[in-house]
Amino acid sequence: MDLEGRNLGSEVRDRLQAEAVRSSNPTLIASLDCAIVASKTSLTGPMSDQEAHLRGLRIDTELTRREIEQAVTHPSHLPGM
Repeated sequence: MDLEGRNLGSEVRDRLQAEAVRSSNPTLIASLDCAIVASKTSLTGPMSDQEAHLRGLRIDTELTRREIEQAVTHPSHLPGM
């Protein structure tokens, strides 16, 4: 369905996908936190490549979570809205 240049079907699909990601983010973040703790070699030793990778994923996931929350609470900031 196309209304004034908007594809409502795509918008609904995008919102449903965003909601699915939004609802799974807390579980993903908790899993990453557990994996980071499990991969620590020592409190004073250098960070392993695995731990560095997991920490990077954790940061990216948190940033994505914040972007989604911003879009949900302020949908007028989205393109086409």
